[in-house]
Amino acid sequence: SALIAYLLSYFWQKGKKAKIGIFVITTIFIVGSLLIVHPRNKIWKDNQALFRATLVLNPGAAPIREYLADELRQQGNIEAAKAEYEEILKRNPQYGGISHIYTNLADYYRERGDIEKALAYYKKAVEMSAGGNYTAYNNLGAFYVEQKEYLKALLPLCKALQINPQAP
Repeated sequence: SALIAYLLSYFWQKGKKAKIGIFVITTIFIVGSLLIVHPRNKIWKDNQALFRATLVLNPGAAPIREYLADELRQQGNIEAAKAEYEEILKRNPQYGGISHIYTNLADYYRERGDIEKALAYYKKAVEMSAGGNYTAYNNLGAFYVEQKEYLKALLPLCKALQINPQAP
C-alpha cells in the first residue's frame, strides 16, 4: 500500500492528464468495489448465511466450509458440523487444513463413544499433518491418556513436544 501511495503521489505531480487518469482509475475501482460488496452485504444476515451463500457460488471453498462447520459446532449443531467436515474430505482431500478436519471428526466420534472411529480419525490427522502439526500428535496422545493407554500416549506426546517445545 505504501508503494501504491508513492505511485499515486508521483503521478499526481506529473500534471493534468495524470490527475485525470488517477481519478478515472480510482472511480472505476470504487464503482467496481460497490458492485461487488453491496450485494454481498444484503446476504450477510449472520456468518452462517454468508458462508452458505459463498458455498453456493464456490462449493469447493474448503476454508469457508470449515468456518461454517466450526460455527455450527459452536452453536451445538454437531450433526450439521459433521456433515460439513465430511463434505470437505469428499470435495477437497488435499486441503491444507485437512489435519484439523480429521481431528474434528475424531472429536465427534469420541464424544459419541465410538472409540474405534475416533482413534482412526486421530491417527489420520497425524498422518495428514505430515509431521508438522503438533496439535495432531497432542490430540492423539491425549486420546490415549483418556483411554488409560499411557505407554501408547508417550510417543505422540513426545513428538508434539519435539515439534513445538513451547506448546501448552
